[in-house]
Amino acid sequence: MARSAESPFVRAVKRAFADALVAEIHRSRVGRKEAAKSGHLSRSYLQLLLAAERHATIGTLISLAEGLGMRPEQLLGKTMENLRRIRASAPPPLDPPP
Repeated sequence: MARSAESPFVRAVKRAFADALVAEIHRSRVGRKEAAKSGHLSRSYLQLLLAAERHATIGTLISLAEGLGMRPEQLLGKTMENLRRIRASAPPPLDPPP
């Protein structure tokens, strides 16, 4: 069965989380390998999250945040800030033809 196309909102959420995660890995000054290990993830799964190709579960968000030395709500807050920025810069949806 073919996968349905992702909505612009879903793509924006994945990008917002990826951007927040990249920034926090950089801030914490750990490599991606160490970030994956501290977050109890495989390095390949972390790469998919960083490339905005996969969704993070709430458990993954919690594990990554704690592994990076922050509270999960901080990582979620940064994700929400990024989402607002992404959505504000997105072109308005096209009106359907008359």
